[in-house]
Amino acid sequence: MDILKELKVIYIEDNDNTRSSIERFLKRRFGKVFLAENAEKGIRLFDQFDPDIAIVDILLPGMGGLEMIKKIRETNSSCKFLITSTVSDAETILEAVDLDIENYIVKPIDMEVFEEKLRRIGKSILEQKARASAAQIFDFENKKEIEETIRKLFIKLLKEKSGKGPRDAVVFLSGGIIEISAYGIFGTMEKTLLADIKNTGHVEEGRRLFYHAIESDLSDMIKEATGALMELQSIKVDARRDQEISRFR
Repeated sequence: MDILKELKVIYIEDNDNTRSSIERFLKRRFGKVFLAENAEKGIRLFDQFDPDIAIVDILLPGMGGLEMIKKIRETNSSCKFLITSTVSDAETILEAVDLDIENYIVKPIDMEVFEEKLRRIGKSILEQKARASAAQIFDFENKKEIEETIRKLFIKLLKEKSGKGPRDAVVFLSGGIIEISAYGIFGTMEKTLLADIKNTGHVEEGRRLFYHAIESDLSDMIKEATGALMELQSIKVDARRDQEISRFR
């Protein structure tokens, strides 16, 4: 899934044509898109929907964009801001930096640069959310129940994707990491190949490729069990022991 589809964005721009054009661009990429033509409406939408990213024009009618951001910062310090304007003077940029604004882009907007900036911001937001979610699940009193839920989902997923699930699996949550050890992983074909020791490396590499092929499914599985956004960090396969260990962070 596109990382931006996980996020909510608000776009505050008083020019109708610009707002309409950027709206189409945003709706193709973000999960939720909110629009405002002035700062007052923008603040109301912030209070209602708590967006992850805000794209704000500096030269808004009435309350200016930077003034609006200052007011939002009083109650919301987590939203990431990207400001747009035809203004490109150093003083304005320095003021934006002081407000902890992520990026500044000058109109007319270069859409390729615009998208690159949004994706970089989006990635940092999701990484921050993942760390927060991971820290939270390790504080749960029902940690054992979560480990068991992951174990069952993991065995089911591997059976669906490979035609044979592991004989058993053990899940361990600790220090912001989920570790899954699977046993009895090889099917008849793999065991036949392993009868010749020269095939060991090929079989182990095949298992690693398999995990990377289903990486998004594994991440979705962990999110279903924990609510945490975590990614596959490593996969170790031991053909001699018929075992593999996958780690997620």
